Amino acid sequence: KHRRNSRHNNKKAVVSTQSTGKIKEVEKENDKLTRDVRDSKDSQTNYNDLEKEVKTRKRELEILGEEKTRSELSLRKHAKVLESTRDKMQEILIEVNLTLMKKEQEKQENEKKDKPKIEK
Repeated sequence: KHRRNSRHNNKKAVVSTQSTGKIKEVEKENDKLTRDVRDSKDSQTNYNDLEKEVKTRKRELEILGEEKTRSELSLRKHAKVLESTRDKMQEILIEVNLTLMKKEQEKQENEKKDKPKIEK
């Protein structure tokens, strides 16, 4: 009877050791799965953060594109204003030069008229 009890206790010990081994195996697997889940959540969070960052950058690029377009339009408008101003200034300069030439011509004609009078 003692031997039977001993074998029975040995079986219990073996089963208990096997159970303990299985429990530890399951716990290790559980820990690994827990880490995998946490890593997966971290990866998803990182992905979501990157996705938000990409959307933000795209919007910033759109805004910069709109500003560039507005700047280009403004630049074209100002360039046209400068061109027309330059054209007007050239017209005025031509008029001033013509007026100066006429004045000079009149002055020379007057001097010619005045000279003979002085000589007489």
